[in-house]
Amino acid sequence: MDHSARFGPVRDQGESGWCYAFAGADLIGERLGVKPPDMVSAFDLAAGYYATDLKDARKNIAALDFSGLSDGKRARTALTKIVTQIDDENQAYAGRSLADREGGDFFGPVATYNVLGGYCLESQLPSQDPNDTSSRDYVYRQIERLETTATVSKTALCDEGRGSPGNLKALAEVVNASAFTEVRRSIDERCKPRHSMNPVVSNALPTETPRDKTLGMKRLDELLGSGDKGQSAGIGYDSCRIVAKSDARKVQGERCDHVSVVVGRRKNPKTGACEYKVRNSWGTDCSGYDKRMVASCEGGYYWIEHSRLKSVLFEVAWVK
Repeated sequence: MDHSARFGPVRDQGESGWCYAFAGADLIGERLGVKPPDMVSAFDLAAGYYATDLKDARKNIAALDFSGLSDGKRARTALTKIVTQIDDENQAYAGRSLADREGGDFFGPVATYNVLGGYCLESQLPSQDPNDTSSRDYVYRQIERLETTATVSKTALCDEGRGSPGNLKALAEVVNASAFTEVRRSIDERCKPRHSMNPVVSNALPTETPRDKTLGMKRLDELLGSGDKGQSAGIGYDSCRIVAKSDARKVQGERCDHVSVVVGRRKNPKTGACEYKVRNSWGTDCSGYDKRMVASCEGGYYWIEHSRLKSVLFEVAWVK
């Protein structure tokens, strides 16, 4: 069983710590039926996470129609709580670079999608330069050029003549509230029209204890389903355990929280082991993985055996 055909090309988060935006964009896109090669813009969700006004967010939540969800009232309450928490986090970072605001969870992109009034496509606001997928600092250079001005022009964020955003760390030097507003406004202009106003909600199952890890793997199998049925699922896991010692992402003696999307499951034809197919956000290069942990890798997707995935797992998440 393999759901990878539902997604566009594997993307590269570059030097940013915003893997949650890429994984969240993939899950939202699958849930809403976005057809590849297009995808939901991870750049838009990440920027919205850090540059959306709380007052506007609450107003947009109040206008959402949750009647199509069996637990719509609870979803509205939960969404309001999440965006308030996001705002509290942003207030705590006041006056500091957005580069310090790395990290997040699956609830952030879902909350951002809902309060922005729909999704922006990767073709409208790419998360990396489509003309040079190895470029990781294009947008960073664009925003750096603009950081000394109070207003960000609508065309400066995405220079049509030079490609498209390449690295979410691009927002690193935009630290004042007015600049946030202008960045958001520029992105919204590029994202017109936004697509689909159908609210989505997210759920997560923590898997820190051995018992919870077992329950998490069971839930993962339930979500994946069989054949064309089922859906992909997000996973939170210790990525330091799956990369080679020589890889720059390896931090000795520490847990490296990372999120990706599990899109498939198979029985290894050679070993008979149950393996899971993981869509990562590290581009298509497979050279950095620890071959003792990862069974195989191709084009940015890797296969990992059941017990090994279970050992590094700390969360299973999904959208509905």
